[in-house]
Amino acid sequence: MVFKDSFREAEFRVQLPIMCPPNRKIDVNSLANYEAAVTKHTDLELKICFDQSIITGTTEVSIEALAPEGLSELVLDTSNLKICDVSVSEKPTQWELKPMVEPHGSPLHITLDRTYQKGQTFTVKASHVNFETRKDSSGLQWFSPSQTDDKKFPFMFSQCEPVHARAIFPCQDTPSIKTTFTIRIHSVLPVVSSGIPEHDLIFPPVIDLKETKLYTFKQSIPISNYLFSVASGNLAGEQIGPRSYLYSQPSALEASVAELKPDLAGIIACAEELIYEYPWPLYNLVVLPRSFHLGGMENPVFNFYSATVISGDRENISVVAHEFAHSYSGNLVTNSSWEDFWLNEGWTVYIERYILRKLRGEDDEKFQAMVGWQDLIYGIKSYGGDESPFTRLVLDFKGSRPDDVMSKISYEKGYTFLCYLESVVGKDKWLIFVPHYFTKFYCKTVDSAQFKTCLLDFFASDATATEALQAVDWESWYHKPGLPLKPDFQCKLYDNCIELADKWSTLTADSTYQPSPEDVHGWIMGQFLAFLDRLIELRTPVPQKYVAQLGPVYGIDASTNLELVSRYLRVALQAGSQEAIPRAREVLAETGRMKFVRPLFECLVAVNRDIAVKTFKELRSFYHPTCVRLIEKVLQNEGISF
Repeated sequence: MVFKDSFREAEFRVQLPIMCPPNRKIDVNSLANYEAAVTKHTDLELKICFDQSIITGTTEVSIEALAPEGLSELVLDTSNLKICDVSVSEKPTQWELKPMVEPHGSPLHITLDRTYQKGQTFTVKASHVNFETRKDSSGLQWFSPSQTDDKKFPFMFSQCEPVHARAIFPCQDTPSIKTTFTIRIHSVLPVVSSGIPEHDLIFPPVIDLKETKLYTFKQSIPISNYLFSVASGNLAGEQIGPRSYLYSQPSALEASVAELKPDLAGIIACAEELIYEYPWPLYNLVVLPRSFHLGGMENPVFNFYSATVISGDRENISVVAHEFAHSYSGNLVTNSSWEDFWLNEGWTVYIERYILRKLRGEDDEKFQAMVGWQDLIYGIKSYGGDESPFTRLVLDFKGSRPDDVMSKISYEKGYTFLCYLESVVGKDKWLIFVPHYFTKFYCKTVDSAQFKTCLLDFFASDATATEALQAVDWESWYHKPGLPLKPDFQCKLYDNCIELADKWSTLTADSTYQPSPEDVHGWIMGQFLAFLDRLIELRTPVPQKYVAQLGPVYGIDASTNLELVSRYLRVALQAGSQEAIPRAREVLAETGRMKFVRPLFECLVAVNRDIAVKTFKELRSFYHPTCVRLIEKVLQNEGISF
């Protein structure tokens, strides 16, 4: 099926606005002179070379000058790119790739053919090669056939968030810049990318790697460069909705469709009820190989998903709800810099849990919120505790890599703040504000100060809401590190599982208590997660004799859901269980998702340092580079160096 014109920009139900200049807030993670010039359109032509694990290509950007004094030089972000030649308005020009500035890359300085006055436009074209290896790549990951699930053909995919688009093509690599795209990609294997395909949506079966094909995509809604994506491999597809297709390796397609198709229409309908009609022409899902380091990535049109989402129990729809919610929060309305990451993720978690409440009831939503609160506690401990600047709502990178600072803290602390504001003005009024926010900043970027102004302006004519909002301690919410006030979630199901966890917390090696399957009869997944989270928090670990019963008696060890299994293994390893080590190593070899890998390594190294090091060395090439850096940091914190 070829994508038809009926879904093109002319048919968007939410009219595309004229682009506005980017916010002027300085992005400390970009070396580009984006305050003096703005990218309006990006034309990419790339060739994927599996035999060398490189991408070659050309990038042509259409630029508008912003500097009042005129613009004579353009600076673009790059990282580990070989630049071959550069032209301005189709004429060769002088350029210089400056030395590497850690951790930001090498700025590409381009001398323009003349001085361009504010409002004037020109084009810059650069030919380049990505020469990163699998060891140190930040934007791309390459798999040999043996590293894929099918073990027949190679696979590659990108991960550009937060600052890795510059490792694939020269660009203004800051979320405050939004650009439309034309994307042409040559590959011997099927390709998906973050635009609307201009080729068949169902790929023919891959037989061999003899023929290079051209895959073309257009993105008419302006997006930040971190949302560029590409994946190429042995991808099979199936239509699962009126405007939705699912792609995975052929052997995983049937299970992926069974897992994700039943809830998709409901997820879309709930988000549209909260905000407005889905504004993108297509919503597709791509299940990546098992080493993908995130639960999902919201690349427009083609969302990427971890294979861990396919658990066989349909208990991970919150991940799909989350990534779909990013279609509005992040993709459409974007944080202007990564310091305001909470605006992307806090809003997305809010939308996600609204969807869950509509689909599965209030108890399920509250369980997700409570599990999220536990993640927030763990995140704050992991990032330096209650005094660490990395635990603030509005982040301060202080020279650190964004990858090393951005965390689940922004998700849950942001969500908690939005829930607090909802309680301040009242839910009915808040639900009217939500679509207003996404309309006001449609296709724009926003920072924390603008969010506050937007909220106060919206309620300016409501004296009661205004008085309540003026009492909000904005400074503390934005800049105070550590935990905020705990939300008041009341839920009997949650109380039940906490009661059981409290009983387990009093157990000693001499206790006579006997666990029974009746203890957890009728439990939903959220109860198991909350129960195990409580055990993970214990100062004194569960006695090993009870850990040995925990899995089989409660049926946890039979689960294929890594949300559940990884927590169970953490409880066991914290108790010093040697019997849990083989299964922990199996899980670490099954997935590269950082949510599971990092805490399991933290527990494993505490039980057996030698096995932890051996496991990491065996799996290092399997993990994404960002995941590798995090695990190295875990081991280094224990005095282990490489």
